[in-house]
Amino acid sequence: DDDDDDDDDDDPTGSTPLSARINPRLETIEWDVIVGSDLVYDDDGVRYLPRVARHFLRNTNSRHFLYAHTKYRYELRDMALWREFHECGLDVEEVREDGAPSPPSSPEPLTQLFPEKRIAVLRITLREED
Repeated sequence: DDDDDDDDDDDPTGSTPLSARINPRLETIEWDVIVGSDLVYDDDGVRYLPRVARHFLRNTNSRHFLYAHTKYRYELRDMALWREFHECGLDVEEVREDGAPSPPSSPEPLTQLFPEKRIAVLRITLREED
């Protein structure tokens, strides 16, 4: 139920829903695809990127959000971002060009002092309801 998710869109102070802060002109555009790159640098980005993605995926014609993300730049934030995507009802899949080699497997979280950073292109979609 969409009404249950409205609280998730509140800012940390609980004063302004996300939908009230989005530029209304953006709501009138028919988006085919939404693209972003390296948008998470702090805890606010971890919290709001999944909510903004969910908002636009629910309220536009776009079926997915393509997001280029540098993995392992902020490992704890990566873990928190994946958790937020999941909690917001979003599926995240790493994608690559047909025929491109598979990327190296991800190390277990927090097992390497300096894990090798790499770019990942993620397809983010609304989770199918069971």
